Amino acid sequence: MSVMKGDLNLDCLTVTGKRLGEVIDAHYAVSDADVVPARDQPAREQGGKTTTATRYYLLSRPLSAARFLAVVRAHWQIENRLHWVLDVVLDEDLARARKDHAPENLARLRRFALNVLRANQDQGSTRGKIKRAGWDDAFLLKLLNAA
Repeated sequence: MSVMKGDLNLDCLTVTGKRLGEVIDAHYAVSDADVVPARDQPAREQGGKTTTATRYYLLSRPLSAARFLAVVRAHWQIENRLHWVLDVVLDEDLARARKDHAPENLARLRRFALNVLRANQDQGSTRGKIKRAGWDDAFLLKLLNAA
């Protein structure tokens, strides 16, 4: 995932089972000076087995520690507020559209729907609002009229 702000570009890589150099060589044209390793090793437990992965951040320029922290937090805020919701609530990763402009068009529709749902001030989760809009035509019209 990339985050761009002004003249700064940040890419986050999660590396498991491969050396960082192999991943960078395969996808990026950067020098070792552009790689800022994060001491972020999230542990994931699945089926009684714990796995860890190290996240590395590729930066377009050096940053102070405070600025780096702010940029990384902004990166994960986008990931958690947008991409996680699109994947978990709207099943974006399961989308099978591959031809022509269909993937981009459907992604825009999902983001539009998410914005409409978030604009609604009623209590409840995003998934709950989707279900309610499917069951209740009056609520659906309320959502669409607010957009």
